Amino acid sequence: MDARQLESVATVLVSRGAPKTSEHLSRETGLSPRKLTNILHKFEEAGAARKLASGQIRVETQQSATAIADAAVKQQEMVKEMRSRRLEQMQEYAETRGCRREYLLRYFGDDYSGPCGNCDRCEAAAALQARRA
Repeated sequence: MDARQLESVATVLVSRGAPKTSEHLSRETGLSPRKLTNILHKFEEAGAARKLASGQIRVETQQSATAIADAAVKQQEMVKEMRSRRLEQMQEYAETRGCRREYLLRYFGDDYSGPCGNCDRCEAAAALQARRA
């Protein structure tokens, strides 16, 4: 997401303080409705703007346009980092050589000292031991 586009939309939203329609914002910024919707979602996620029942968009803070755009950028970076961490955790789960039940329970903060003997990893370890015996 381009920071200039974020600031452009924030500037229009902040001007005169009155709620704006998506059409007005699109016309004033020259952005496509799709791009504008994406930016407005970023502002909502950052708590800087809100869509009213009338469909108009209203600024929810007394911050400057630059501060609103910066908040949206920071929010976007946090979401990206969170998604990256989740992907890493999914990869760790898929690649774990230990008990999957133990991995999941520890992920959710529960203590568990496996192995459970029922997951695919535990069954594979039991089968390997049986072949060796």
